[in-house]
Amino acid sequence: MRFTEVAPTLAGEIEASLIQMARPDLGKQIGELEIVSRCGCGDSFCNSFYVGPPPKGAWGPDYDCVPVSMERGMVVLDVVEGQIQHVEVLDREELTKPLSGVPRAPRPQDR
Repeated sequence: MRFTEVAPTLAGEIEASLIQMARPDLGKQIGELEIVSRCGCGDSFCNSFYVGPPPKGAWGPDYDCVPVSMERGMVVLDVVEGQIQHVEVLDREELTKPLSGVPRAPRPQDR
């Protein structure tokens, strides 16, 4: 499931913000992100998702945590070797229903 199809407005906001933040390398990736699983935390305000396999522990070397400037809610990208792997999305309820059919990743303590 492509992120831009699930939440085109949010995807556009993130892409525009990344370009403003001088991170066009990440902005270009937004249109290609395929959601593979949801966060396993189960918190009602969390609509985070993985676009690659969840790590078995820490992300490892060449990891970068990129907070994205948003007018509403919170978005943080987990980037490994220059590729977005996880999109943390908090307090953006428009993703709740579209993501409801996506399987949850195991919680970190269960991996």
